Amino acid sequence: MKKSIICLYWIAMLVSCESDPDMFLYVQNFSGETILAYPAIGGGCTPYAHPDTILPEKLILWSLGTNDGTIHPGYNKIDSVTSMYILPYTKKVIWYGDNENQVYDDLRHDTLSLFIFSRDTLQCYGYDNVRDNYRILVRYDLSIDECKQLNYVFPYPPQPFMRNMKMYPPYSRFIQ
Repeated sequence: MKKSIICLYWIAMLVSCESDPDMFLYVQNFSGETILAYPAIGGGCTPYAHPDTILPEKLILWSLGTNDGTIHPGYNKIDSVTSMYILPYTKKVIWYGDNENQVYDDLRHDTLSLFIFSRDTLQCYGYDNVRDNYRILVRYDLSIDECKQLNYVFPYPPQPFMRNMKMYPPYSRFIQ
C-alpha cells in the first residue's frame, strides 16, 4: 500500500511539471542603438493584437532572456523595461512557448504585430508620449508564413529580404 501511494505521488509530480519551452521568438538588433521589442501576441500577454495596431495603455513586459539568447526560468513579470532592452548587435528572446501552435493560438488573426522602440526615445519622452505620438522605430505586421520564413528571428532594422513584408513605416524609409 505504501509503495502504491509513493508511486502515485511521483506520477502526479511528473505529470504536473511544466515542460521546457520549445518555441522561441527572437529580435536580432543589427543597429548601433539599444531597442525594446513588444510582440502584440494577445492571449494572456496583452489584449492588443492585430488588426489593432494601437499601442496599449501600459506595456506589459516579461523578462524572458538575456542578450546572449539564453532563457530565464519561467516568466518574470517586470515593472521596469530595463531588462527587456536589446543591446546593439545582440539577439534576444522576446517570447517563448511550448510549441509553434501556441503562437498562432494566441493570435486573433494570422498576423503578428511586433513593435520596436528606441530606448532613448522611451527615456526621453516616456511611454505615454511615445504611445500618444506613435514614436516607434518600426511595426512589423507579419503573417504566419513570413514568421516561418524569418525562422522566428525578427531583425531590426529591416533587412533587404523583408522589403515586401508589411511594416510601418514602409521598408523604403529604411533604405539609405
